[in-house]
Amino acid sequence: MVIKTESGFEWDITAKLDDARLVDAIAMAESEEESDKLIAYKDLKRFLLGKKGTDALYEHIKEITGEDYVPIEKVREEITDIFVALGDQDKDVKN
Repeated sequence: MVIKTESGFEWDITAKLDDARLVDAIAMAESEEESDKLIAYKDLKRFLLGKKGTDALYEHIKEITGEDYVPIEKVREEITDIFVALGDQDKDVKN
């Protein structure tokens, strides 16, 4: 399923969305501990995008920010947008 974030990043998500490890990473992303959140976003990227998708996401972020580094907050925003896009596609399938 191809998703598109608000900033224009597109990627084919082939992850199994009912994978318990993905659910664990989502729960960890909502932790109060900043270190848990960082680990969770790393896992979420791996499950949803894989290595090639993560590299593409980083390049996309560098293009939109004009920076030569990848701000963590931008990664969080994109991962959140990916989940919004997945939710929107799920709604479209059900309607």
